Amino acid sequence: MGLAAPSSRRRVTRAKALGHAPVRFEHLIEAMPAGLAVHLAEPPGPLLVVNRAWGELTGVRREQAGCFEGWLALANPTRTGSQRLDDGDVQCRLEVRRGDPPAAFPVWFQSHPCGADERGRALRCAMVFDIGRACDENALMTRRKDELIAALGHELRNPLAVARLATDSLAKSSDSRTVTTAVQRLTRQVERMSRLVDDLLDMSRIARGKLALRLEPSCAAHVAREVIEDRMEHANNRSVALIAELPAALPLVADALRLAQVIDNLLANAIKYSEPGGTIVVSGEQEPGAIVLRVRDTGIGIDSVALERVFEPFEQAGRTRGGLGLGLAIVKGIVELHGGRVAIASDGRGKGTEVMVRLPAGRA
Repeated sequence: MGLAAPSSRRRVTRAKALGHAPVRFEHLIEAMPAGLAVHLAEPPGPLLVVNRAWGELTGVRREQAGCFEGWLALANPTRTGSQRLDDGDVQCRLEVRRGDPPAAFPVWFQSHPCGADERGRALRCAMVFDIGRACDENALMTRRKDELIAALGHELRNPLAVARLATDSLAKSSDSRTVTTAVQRLTRQVERMSRLVDDLLDMSRIARGKLALRLEPSCAAHVAREVIEDRMEHANNRSVALIAELPAALPLVADALRLAQVIDNLLANAIKYSEPGGTIVVSGEQEPGAIVLRVRDTGIGIDSVALERVFEPFEQAGRTRGGLGLGLAIVKGIVELHGGRVAIASDGRGKGTEVMVRLPAGRA
């Protein structure tokens, strides 16, 4: 089933039904996720245009029904909440049976007048929308919102609890060492909460296209070495080896601070999901017109299903070791703003992960 017609006469009729739509417009109709059918208004309503989604969503292919009434007879949809509006529009929820074995699926149906063909015969345009898919997407968004609230509450509760203990110590003690320790604890927890807030703000800016870059000649190898040095203590505390395999220089035009943020997020993830005794290798190379950075770890890995959504905001890919799940989403946003791309690979659980960042060498 598609838009191709069996004869030149049918092609002319269909083109005029669409207002002499060019071929590229027919391709657009064929690619629509919603089902569309244009038919003569007078019964039995010969079908003039039917796209692929119409057959997929209703379970009746074009070649099975040459007219709208034929489609109704074959699809035999269950109608609920039908409403006919004053301008001739009809809209209702239908349940159609499709698949093998057939199962009931909800769709939203709309039909409205859409002019006339070259012979002056009235036309109607019918559309069907996949309610189930929309419900699944809404459920996913609701689940992610709930997970975000839970994760944010957890991530903020811990530093606040430590901060409360530190303030209690300050209030009850005049010993200088106790005061110093309490202040250090407060400082660390304030920094932690600040990072959480910064991540949320960065994700918001990326989503709204408001994250600005300050582009200047930079060296990715130099930036990576600085970040590795800053993260070395974190890796040592978790008994993870952090190794740099970088060339002397990897020149590019970039926002050095945001590039450092990309590398730091990748290292933070790699350390978090590595077991004691694990290894993380940061490597880089120059390719024609691009520089490539890789962060490879021997950590817990990611299964193939989770790999497909790992760059989505608030997604933890089934790996729950704290955090909001924003690190890789921010990495992807920053890299793409530079005109680059990021990819992730893993052979599965327990087999480590590699993240590859490719950035233009001459222009960010």
